[in-house]
Amino acid sequence: MLDLLTFTPYGLFSIPPQVMVTYVVMFTLLGVVLQLAGLTEFFMNLSKALVSRSVGGVAKIAIITSAFFGTISGSSVANMYATGSFTISSMIGLGYPKEFAAAIEAVASSGGQITPPVLRSAAFVMAEILEMSYVTIIVASAIPTFVYYVSVYVQVHYTSVKLRLKGLPKEEIPSLKEVLRNQGYSLIPLIVLVYLLVVVRWSPAISALMTFYVTVVLSILRKDMRKDPLAAFRKVLDGSSGIVTIIVAAAAAGMIVGILTYTGITLRFGSMVMSASFGIHYLALLYTALLTILLDFGLSTTASYIMASAVAVPALSMLDIKDLPAHLFIFYLATRSSLTPPVALAAYAVANIAKAPPMRVRLNAVKFGLITFIIPFVFVLKPELLLVAREAPVADVAWTLLTSIIASASISLGLVRYMRQRFPVVQRMPLIACGLAMFFSTSVLVYIASNALITFLIAYHVIATKKAATTEVNISNRNVGH
Repeated sequence: MLDLLTFTPYGLFSIPPQVMVTYVVMFTLLGVVLQLAGLTEFFMNLSKALVSRSVGGVAKIAIITSAFFGTISGSSVANMYATGSFTISSMIGLGYPKEFAAAIEAVASSGGQITPPVLRSAAFVMAEILEMSYVTIIVASAIPTFVYYVSVYVQVHYTSVKLRLKGLPKEEIPSLKEVLRNQGYSLIPLIVLVYLLVVVRWSPAISALMTFYVTVVLSILRKDMRKDPLAAFRKVLDGSSGIVTIIVAAAAAGMIVGILTYTGITLRFGSMVMSASFGIHYLALLYTALLTILLDFGLSTTASYIMASAVAVPALSMLDIKDLPAHLFIFYLATRSSLTPPVALAAYAVANIAKAPPMRVRLNAVKFGLITFIIPFVFVLKPELLLVAREAPVADVAWTLLTSIIASASISLGLVRYMRQRFPVVQRMPLIACGLAMFFSTSVLVYIASNALITFLIAYHVIATKKAATTEVNISNRNVGH
């Protein structure tokens, strides 16, 4: 056993620690200097200029800023503290319930782990295990991430309508033109990174290194960085201190995977799943999801993914599920470790910031992020959603994207239970059922019937609320006349 764990590539020196040293160290340093270059401040101001005037503007700022910040950092905790310090206090100051404000920030920040181009460190491990280009992983995660944020945005909008929450005051909203003119240069490093990864197709480590140099040059142009360069150096050291913890966790996870492989537990679990699911894909995926969520308790996303993929992917392979959808299925569920009770570290952290009851924050976060538990099942059954099925026609991809957005919005409306007024149960449950049917079915008849029913329910709701409002106005006018 000692020989296996120390002198073979199946323990301390397996793929996870190698990936951490090769890629994650460089991308962690890059994320720190990108923040020093003012990219976080630019994302915040850009979000304010775009959505802060609308209903629930501050909550929408949290969503969009966290999505933007996720493009440069795959860490939900870093995302949370970079954006949550402003958004949570602003939401509470404008009348948002504390548990609502904290849950929104937790869900938005955790989504940063699946936002390309810089994903969670587990994505680098996935690319190495699959011997696949990191760009392929980025492309595959694009549509599921977009659908996720659509769901969260819809829930936040109509929850804000229900609570009658307004946007920011005009004097606190920056001009979009001024933001782009004064801070638009902050996007240069991100553009360089995407260009080197996607167009030039350099390796992730080299692309991150070159972007690091570009970002350092831009940071030197900032007055605050020129005044105190030692402070910037200290921030880089502080921000990169978490690398040690990541490498140690990856080494421990590699040892566990080595033991699981050596003892044959992975193959045994695959046989168990096949027997218990009777070869039915839905049941096998459900068992695998439950195992992944169980491993999520108290573990980081990377450690959870490494262990769950070692056990569960062989089981999915027995069902002829392709490697990339299988690994992404585990990866997306592993990112929920920051929200899944009873631990839910991200939800607990934002609960402390908001001074809200932690369990209420966890439950609200699970509701807002519920769509992420559904999306992995969808792209396993519909690989065209990952944009990597080359044989899939463009029309099929576009159709799958459109139906996924409609399904996501329908489920979100059903979860919020409010649009213009409260949805009764007889309307809310069909909305959720239609959304699920559109997600999991491939039948055109199901799509047409679900779309027709969703349209009818929403139209009926709008007409009924207008009639109710007209009736109330007439009654009030009569009372005034009397």
